[in-house]
Amino acid sequence: MWIGHASFKIVLGGKVIYIDPWKLSSFDPAHLILITHSHYDHFSLRDIEAIVTEETRIFCSTDCVSSLKSRGYSVIPVRPNEIHQIDDITVRTLPAYNLHKDYHPRYKNWLGYLLTWGERSILHAGDTDAIEDVKGITASIGLLPVSGVYVMSPEEAVVYAKNCQLKTVIPMHYGDFVG
Repeated sequence: MWIGHASFKIVLGGKVIYIDPWKLSSFDPAHLILITHSHYDHFSLRDIEAIVTEETRIFCSTDCVSSLKSRGYSVIPVRPNEIHQIDDITVRTLPAYNLHKDYHPRYKNWLGYLLTWGERSILHAGDTDAIEDVKGITASIGLLPVSGVYVMSPEEAVVYAKNCQLKTVIPMHYGDFVG
C-alpha cells in the first residue's frame, strides 16, 4: 500500500513491513522497517516510534544507526549489495544514488531494497537515478521514484524498469513537495 511520497506498507507472509514510513495515518505494528537513507522524508523517528515494537527489526543505512540505537531499537545496519534472511523473507539491499546531481551521492551507500517471499518480489528503488548497478535484478513489482528533481524522471524510470526486468511499476516520490 502506497502511503505517500516514498512510503509503503507491505504485508508478506503475514508480516507487516514498512519502507521509509513518513506521515503515517494508520499505525499497524511493524515486523520489519526498512529505511533507505537519512533524509527527513525517508527517516522519520516520529513515524518509526508509532509502529515499532520490541520484536521489530529495523534495516537502515549506516547514517541512521546511532539515532535508532540510542532509542534501544533492534537495528541492522546495512550497505548496498547485502542479502539477509528474516524468517521466509529475503531482504537484498541495492545501491541508490544520483548520477549527475548531488542530492544522493554514491559514497553515502544509501539504499534500495528487494524483498522476496516465495514467488513474489518487490523492489523499492530508494532515491536514485537510473543506475546500471541494478541490471540483471528482477522483480514482480517495482516501486520507482519519478519526480525528476531529486531522483530520476519518468523517462529515466522506464530505463531503470527495463534494467531490472520489472513486470509492474508503481511510481513514487512525487506529489508531496516535488513532481
